[in-house]
This record gives sequence, structure tokens and C-alpha cells, in this order.
Amino acid sequence: MKGEKIKITSIALSVMSTLLITNVYAAETPVSCYVDNATKTFRCGDGTTASKKNTIAVGNQSSASGVRSIAIGSIDDAINNNDPSFTDNTKSAGDDSISIGTGATVVENAPGGIAIGSRRHEPNGASAGSIGNGGARVYSINGIAIGTGSVAGSAVEGKRDLRTIAIGDGAKVSGSLNTGLGAGLIVGEGSDSSVTVGYSSAIGRQSSGSRIFENAAKATAVGAGAEVMKGSDRSTSVGSQAHVLQGTTQSIALGNNTTINIGGNNSTAIGSYASVGTHAVNAIALGGGSDGNHAAKANAVAAIAIGHASSASGTDALALGSNSFADAEGAVIIGSGAKNTKDTLTGIGLPADNGINAIGIGSSAKSAANGIAIGRGAEAKISEARAIAIGDGAVSAGGIALGQGASVVKGNNPSGTASASVAIGRQTAVADYGVALGSRASVGITLTADGTPEKLTTGGLYGTAVGINSGVYSNSALAIGHNAKVSENANTALAVGYNSQSSAQNAIAIGNSAKATAVNTISIGTGNMVSGNNSGAIGDPSTVSGADSYSLGNNNTVSASNAFVLGNAVNNVVDNSVVLGNGSTVLTAVATPEYTVNGVSHAFAGFAPVSTVSIGDSGKERTLTNVAAGRISATSTDAINGSQLFAVTSEVEKGNQFAGNTGIFNRRLGETTTIRGGLADAAAASNKNIRTVAKDGQIDIQLADNLDVTSVKTGNTLLNNDGLHISGGPSVTTGGINAGNRIISNVGDAVSDTDAVNKRQLDNLSTIVGQGLTFSANEGSDITRKPGDILALKGNATTKGDYSGKNIKTVTDISTGMISIQIAESPVFGSVMINDNNSGKITGVSDGVIAAGSKDVVNGGQIHRVTTFIGNVIGGNAHVDPDGSLVASNIGNTGKNTIHDAIDSVRSTAETASAGWNLSVNGQQSSAVKPKETVDLNNTDENISITKKDNQVSFNLSDSVKVKESIGIENGPSLTRTGIDGAGMKITNVADGVIAAGSKDVVNGGQIHDFVSGEVTRPITFAADSGTPYDARLGTTVNVKGDDKNIRTTVSGNTLSVSMNENINVKSVTATESLSVASGASVDMGGNAIHNVGNATRPGDAVNYGQFQQAFSSLGNQINRVERRANAGAAAAIATAGLTQAYIPGKSMMSMSGGTFQGESSLAIGLSTISDNGNWVLKGSFSSTTRNQTGASVGVGFQF
Repeated sequence: MKGEKIKITSIALSVMSTLLITNVYAAETPVSCYVDNATKTFRCGDGTTASKKNTIAVGNQSSASGVRSIAIGSIDDAINNNDPSFTDNTKSAGDDSISIGTGATVVENAPGGIAIGSRRHEPNGASAGSIGNGGARVYSINGIAIGTGSVAGSAVEGKRDLRTIAIGDGAKVSGSLNTGLGAGLIVGEGSDSSVTVGYSSAIGRQSSGSRIFENAAKATAVGAGAEVMKGSDRSTSVGSQAHVLQGTTQSIALGNNTTINIGGNNSTAIGSYASVGTHAVNAIALGGGSDGNHAAKANAVAAIAIGHASSASGTDALALGSNSFADAEGAVIIGSGAKNTKDTLTGIGLPADNGINAIGIGSSAKSAANGIAIGRGAEAKISEARAIAIGDGAVSAGGIALGQGASVVKGNNPSGTASASVAIGRQTAVADYGVALGSRASVGITLTADGTPEKLTTGGLYGTAVGINSGVYSNSALAIGHNAKVSENANTALAVGYNSQSSAQNAIAIGNSAKATAVNTISIGTGNMVSGNNSGAIGDPSTVSGADSYSLGNNNTVSASNAFVLGNAVNNVVDNSVVLGNGSTVLTAVATPEYTVNGVSHAFAGFAPVSTVSIGDSGKERTLTNVAAGRISATSTDAINGSQLFAVTSEVEKGNQFAGNTGIFNRRLGETTTIRGGLADAAAASNKNIRTVAKDGQIDIQLADNLDVTSVKTGNTLLNNDGLHISGGPSVTTGGINAGNRIISNVGDAVSDTDAVNKRQLDNLSTIVGQGLTFSANEGSDITRKPGDILALKGNATTKGDYSGKNIKTVTDISTGMISIQIAESPVFGSVMINDNNSGKITGVSDGVIAAGSKDVVNGGQIHRVTTFIGNVIGGNAHVDPDGSLVASNIGNTGKNTIHDAIDSVRSTAETASAGWNLSVNGQQSSAVKPKETVDLNNTDENISITKKDNQVSFNLSDSVKVKESIGIENGPSLTRTGIDGAGMKITNVADGVIAAGSKDVVNGGQIHDFVSGEVTRPITFAADSGTPYDARLGTTVNVKGDDKNIRTTVSGNTLSVSMNENINVKSVTATESLSVASGASVDMGGNAIHNVGNATRPGDAVNYGQFQQAFSSLGNQINRVERRANAGAAAAIATAGLTQAYIPGKSMMSMSGGTFQGESSLAIGLSTISDNGNWVLKGSFSSTTRNQTGASVGVGFQF
């Protein structure tokens, strides 16, 4: 109800303290809480305000003034007394905002804001006012501030930040879309889309040590004290005290105490204390150290320093290696401790002394400016020529010398300049623009016997010699192979192969000792000699001396001109001829202008041949096969193949073919073809059912689809309007089907009710019916009855009357085919039930007629009524027992239990009363005792006591009768000291003796009867896991059989043995304790699973699916880990492959590339440089993957 006041007890305060995570003191102080159902507001505490709809304010002085806002927190006098400077209450002024904690605040212009955090406290308990005593504050739309003193958004009037997040004690994050996670961090005003993580990390600091923070867009700072300062947009600092100083855009500082100084745009510093210098744009420092003096430093534009304590201070310089220094512009230094001080110098290995823009690698290597010398004592001379010398003692005076003693010189003048030449190999020598590759190979220079340059030849310009002792002495020529030579005056010639030689212009000699000595000749093969101009030979060894001729094959000799030979051992050749085939010969061509056939002359085209094509020799002719069909015309000179000739003769000889539906015959031109019918009677003929159609070269005789005839007769078969008649056989007419006493064959199996059945179906039915049914019973032989036989099922009842089958049922067993006739365990006859619940009773018997001649069964009720009536007649205590017997005692107080005895007792008493009574002892003479006389009874034996009570005298035998010798009965049993003599008499009324081990009691007949009937005659019940238990009495036979598959039984003497098959066949096996398989044995599961396998604990144990899954999962994890690493490696390879390379001589390129493969990524950084002459390319790369893998590569190449 509105304004309803609720008292909160100490228990409720404790719960509130726990839920609200603030200080609620349970001092039994009543707290006022109010619920306003109209505005759906709730407030609890002194001075609380919940002024808008659906608001909640809990805690003293808390205020929820925004729609659907929540304010939970409290201030009180106790707190104010401890810290008078703190007076802020918890406020949630923005719509949908939440403030939790003392002093937590969400301002009105920050809807959706969340502020969680109370006022701050010093560790030593001092006042927190000096360090910003206040709760979490949110000034940003949808902003989040979590932590004491945390601030999300700018408090500047009129400025509204968006989605600002500050998490941590004293974290202060301004700007939109910024996130800060860590105590004491700061993100400055104007920053956006930035992230900082870590204690005291910062984004937007104005300068080092400044307390003023401004903007840095899309920046990231991760690590304690990590900073990205003002204006360093899109920069990243990761690591403790990693710094990107102000005004440095798109840079990365990765590692503890890494620094990118002011203006180092697009630069990267990776490793502890690695640094990029001021205004070192596009620089890279990669390598950590213990302090700034031992870490990588890149202090110039596009400088790269990679390695521990490496330093690159020259523009475009590269220092690669621990303690390497590249201080000159464009210098490339690779190797531990490598240094340089001259511009664009590359040094690899030991310190080198070289010129400007030079590369010197190796002991005593010397290089003039712009040159390259690699190797011990290598020398690159003449700086203007940009010489390259690689190899021990290699000398280059303007070209490239690669190999021991290789030289690029002008003749024997060591200071001469051989422009753009290349000599590769031991003691090679090259003149201008030549290339020599191989020991003692030379171009344009002859050598002495020891390989020393001797003199220049007339040619060799642009020549190339490859191979030991190879030589080129003509311009633009090529010699490849040991001792391959191109002689002087053989410009643009080619010699390839051992001892090959080309000695004329444009000549080509390829092969061992091949020689091409004439202009434009080609000699390909071992030992070929081609001396005719414009000729060629391919094969081993052939000679071609004729001009413009060619030989393809072995051992051919061609001296004719314009000839062509394809084959082996051809020597007889004429001009302009073509010889094909091994050993073929050719003769001069003969003209054939015409040919006469049957007096008719036929002129031929192509009657004047210029030469001949031969494909064989006399007696060695060859068939020309696979000849395409030639054109057939008056002017055609094409060859005609056999199929064309066959087609012509076939057309001439084929004549006319006549074909019917079956059969075909031929008639040549001029022969007669007769077409006749079989009908002799013209009057009976008609053509109204037949017509002829000519089409596509054939005449079709067509019969009408619907014949119009009076009748059709075929042999003994007549088809007319009545139907189908077969003389002496079946007929199918409108009157029905007459089989004519014939068999109807090929009748299919009947399916529908009206289908005709075939003999197979009848035979099958006859077979089944003829088998009859076999009946078997519990006793007797089986009986088979066929259809028509009588099977009598008889009972033993002979009396006519009503019979019912409700106590009998039949049960079928599909598995055995047996029908069991079963009677109810408790059969019911009308209302009569026999043996209900094994009681042995007949119940439900109606009252029978009790009368003379009645044969009805009387029931227990009738007998009870009769006996009750008799008992009532007898009187006294006569009654009927539950078993139906009439019991009476002391009838008429006579002490007799029967009527006869009672009446006789009365009679006897009357006689006695009138006559008195005689008293005798032990059969001696009696004494008469008259009525009312007294008889005194006494004894002298200790075994009998005589007592009198009222009118009753009792003779009691002592419990322990003392007998001196024996107790005997005349002609009966006797009891003596030696035993009991039964004298052939029964011992009756013997109490049940104890039947137990050690018992010496006498057992009575009842016990024996019970034992015999209950134990001896009791059947032994044999029960199994399934089936009905079987009762077997003593003397019967119990057959114990196996299952003929796994178990068998045998009887030997008095022993019944049950054995199991050595190879059992079961559906399943369950071992409750253990199951062993012998050593060397095996278990064939037949492709089935083994269930409930325990966990393996030692070697040799079988593992279960769970363990397998666990191991497989572990293996899978390892494989996945390896796969991820491999994928990361592939990503690194992709990233490295994507690195771009410098392509302008004299320039260097710093490149960065990213790669991704199967979910893994890599960043690669590369540096490449090209020498000023464009011949040398130097590359280095470094890659790092998302699997924390790093890699590096260095390569050097020479292009020519």
C-alpha cells in the first residue's frame, strides 16, 4: 500500500548488508521502507528518494531520480564523523541507470549507466579525502564504472560520451567507446575506441610526467604503467612501462620498458628496453636487453635493428645480429659484432675495409666504391665499374668474378675494365660483356697452359662459355661442355657437348665431338659432321656434305643437295629426293603422263615429277599403311588407299539387293526378279487389306491394322465370327472355352480369386494336405491323421449330462508346435470349487436333500445343524467341533461322554446303591461294604499315594516309580535292567522324540510317517534358470542333459560328470570376480563390443572406451596443439611470403605482412635492400605467430 511503513530487523539488515555489499549496521535501529504501488517505487532508509516510476532507492540519503533507476548505498553520521570531507550520497539520476555503493553516482545525462563502488580507504586507515574520496561515477551514456573512485565519461558540461567503461580502483576513462581495466589507469579527453589494461596504464597523456590527458584515438595500452600518449592515434603499447610518446601514430611498443619516441610514426619496438628514436619514422627495433644500452635501438628513418644490443643509426640502415652496428646511411650489417661507418656499406663477417657503397665479406677482401668483394683476398677494382669479386683471389675490374682465381679483366691488363662481364669458376677469364662458367673457361681471351689470361681474340663480345676448358671466341656465341669451343668468326654459334665445335656463323653443334663447320648448319649427335651450308644431321654418326640437306638417323651419308633422309644406313641419295626407312635407296624419277584401258586412254594429273620418295629398296619393299583417303577428282594427285579402291570395286560388283522381313538376295544389272503370291484362285483374292509404299529406296508392303476378311484358316485352325476353332482340339468361342481334353500349359500362378490355378499349385496343396497332422501326447506313440481320417479325443466320463470346458484351456507354443491341454488348478463346477487355494476342500456345495433314498451331497452347514440339534437334545455341554464332530462330556453329570455309558452308569449306580459294594485287593476274597459304611485305603509302598478330598479318592503314582528288578506284562512287553522287550507288541502313545545329531530319543510312528511322507516320498524338485520346475520322486530317473553345444553330461559308475565344451558358444559371459585367458590364447569377439571393461591400471591391461576416449582426446588435444602450431607455422610462412621486396637498385624496403591459416595468424616484418648496380639483393625477415612462435631468415642473392 502507498506509504506503508516496514520495520527491518537486524536479520534483515544483515541480509541487506550481504546483498548490497555496503555497510549496514544491525543495531536494532528501525529502518523505514516505503512501497508506492501507483508509481511502482520502493525506498528504504532515512532521507531516501525514489521520485520516478519503477525506481528503487535503498540506504540513507540514496536517490533514484531516473526512470527505472536503482540506487543502493548509504551515508550516516558515523561515516561523516570518521571522514567529515565525505558527504556524497548514492545517486542514480539517469534513466535505466544503476548505482551501488556509498557515493556511487550516475548523472542525469548518462542513461543506462552503471556505477558500482564505494568511497575509498587508505591502507593505514588514514582519511581517504586526500586521494579522491568518492564512489564510482558515470558521465557516459551506457557507461560502466566499477571500483572505488572509478570514473566513466567526461564531467565537462555539455559533453556526452558514449559506452565508456572504467573498471578498477581509481580508474578514470573519458571519451566514447573507450575501455579501461586496472587500478589507477587514465584515458584522456577526446580519445575514442581505445583500450587500456593494467595498473596505472594511460592513454592521451600530454607528455611524460604530465597530469594533463588529451586525445589518442583507437589506441591500445596493455600492462602496468603502459602508455600511449597524446596524438598517438592507432598506436599500441603492450608490456610493463611500455611507452608510445606523444604524436607517434600507428606504432607498436611490445615488451617491458619498450619506447617509441616522439614522431616515430609507423615504427615498431619489440623486446625489453627496445627503442625507436625521435622522429625515426618507419623504423624497427627488435631485440631485448637488461637495460636501454643492451637492447635493440633504431634511431633513424627506416632504420632496422634486429638482435641483442643491435643499433641502426643510419637512414635506411640494417643491423642484423647481436651487437651489430649500422651507423651509415643505407648500410647493411649482418653478423654478431659486425660494424660499419661508411655510407651504404654492407659488411658480413669480419670487419671489412671498403669504399663507399661497397660490400666486403671475407678476410682481406677489398672492394672499391660501389663494388662487392666476397672471399679471402677477393678484390673488386675500379669503383666506377661497380665490380663484384667472389671467391679466394677472385679479381674483378668491372664485372663479376666468382670462383678461386676467377678474373674479369681486359686482356692481361689487371687494371683494364671489362664491362658487365661474369666469370664463375677456377681460373676463368672473361672479356667485355661475356660470361664464363667452369674451370679455365674463357670468353674472348685465350689462356696459357696454367690458366693465365694470354691475349684477346677478335670476338667474344656477349659470349658465354660453360664447362671445363670451354671457350668462346666469337660474338654472341655459346659453348657448353668440357672442351666445347666456338671458333673465331663464328658469331651467334652454339657448341654443346664434350669436344663439340662450331666454326661458322649461326652453326649449332650438340653432342659428343659433334661438328658444325658451315654457315647455318646443325649437327646433333655423337660424331656428326655437317659441312654443307644450311644442312643438318641428327643421329650418330652421320655425314652431310650437300647443301640444304638433312639426315635423321644413324650412319647416313648425304652428299646430294636438297635431300631429306629419315632412317639408318642410307647412302644412295639423289638431289631433291626423300628417302624413308632403314637401308632404303632412291632412283631418278620417271614421268607417266597417261594409261590406256580397253582402248581408252586416260590422262593423269601430276605427270612430270621432279624427284622421288622412296620407302625401301628392290626386294625390300615396304607397305605404306595408315594412308589417309585421298581426294578423288580429275585433277587430284592424292594417293588412294586400299579402302577407296575396295569401295569402287564393291559398288561395281554389288548389283541390286532385295530384302524382305527375313532374308536377302542379290540381282546384278540385267537379271530378273520375280515377285509372286500363293493364291491360285483369283476370285478369292482382294487387295483391300494390302498396300505398297515407296520411301527412301525401299518398297514397303503394308497390311491393314484391322483386317477385313470373312475368315482366317491356318492348318486345322479356323478363325471366324463364331470364334477360334481347332479341329480335334480346343476351341474359344462366344459360348466359352472347350479345352478339347487337352492340357492347358504355361498357366501362371493364380493370384486373384477368379484366377485359374496351375498343376504346381495343386501339387503343392496336395503335398501339404497329404502330410496330414501328427498328434502326440504325454504318453503313447504319435498319431498321424490325413484328411478324411478320424481322430477320436475321448474322456472317461460315461454319464450323460451338461459338460463345461471352462476349467480346461489349450496353450500353444510356437517354438515347439505343441498344444497343451491344461486344467485349472482350482476347477469350478457351477458354484462348487475343489481345492481352492490348495485347501483340499470342496466349496460352494448347495444343501443336499436329507431324506430316505436321497443321494445328494450334504454340506458342512447341514451337518452342523444336525449335530447342533443332537447336541441340544443331549444337553449339557454337548457341542459340535469345527471339524464336524459331536463332542459331549459328563452327560447327566454321570461323568460319561456317551449316552450309552451315561445310561449304563445310572443303571449301575442304582444297582450299587441298593446292593452296596465289595472291596477286594489284588484279586483276593472281597469284603462287602454296605452303603454308608467306611472303607479305609492305605498303602505300604512309596510309589503310590492315596488322597481323599470330599467324596473323591485319588490314587497317584509317584513321579519316580521305584522298581527293583523289572516291569513286565504277562505275555506282553517287559522292562528290565537289560532293556525293553516288546514281546511283539506295539508301543503306542510314544511322544515325539527329538530327531537330531546325538539324540537317543525313541521316535514314534507318526514321526516316521511324517518323514516318509514328507521327506522320503517328497519329490526332489529340479529347477533351472528358466522353464517349469520338475519333481522327481525316489526311484524315478532324472535325465541330466547338456545343450549339445557347450555342456555335456556323462555317467560312469556312481559318478555323474558335467563337462563344458572346450570351445563354448554363448551369447554373453559375465565374470563376477575375474576372467583369465591363457598365455598365447586369443579371444575372437566376432566384431562385437566388450562392455563394462574396467580402467586399465598396468601394462598389459585392456583399456576401455572411456580410457580410449580420454587418451584419444588427449592425443587429439596434442594433435590439435601440433596442428595449431603447424597452422601457425603455415601462417608465418604465408606472412613471410607476403613480404614485399625492394626492386629499385640502391634502395631498401621495410615491409610488414600478415598471414592467416586455419584460424592461426602471424605477423612478419621484413627488410630488403638492393645494391646500387642492381646485382645484389639482401633480405631479412622476422615473424611471430599467435602460438608465441618466432622465426627469422636472412638471404643474399645475386642477379645477372
